[in-house]
Amino acid sequence: MDRNEATQRGQRNDLNRQKVIGMKLKRLYADIAEEPIPGSFLSLLEQIDEQVRA
Repeated sequence: MDRNEATQRGQRNDLNRQKVIGMKLKRLYADIAEEPIPGSFLSLLEQIDEQVRA
């Protein structure tokens, strides 16, 4: 294997790693985005809205 082939193989491996990481991050984000907003946080947002309106 010459140097050029080794470089190309390394680049393909890097791209594959990036794709795997990207897919895992997308799954993680989707899971987090689907979680409900805690009631205490909603209550805090409502309090802030009331203060802004006043």
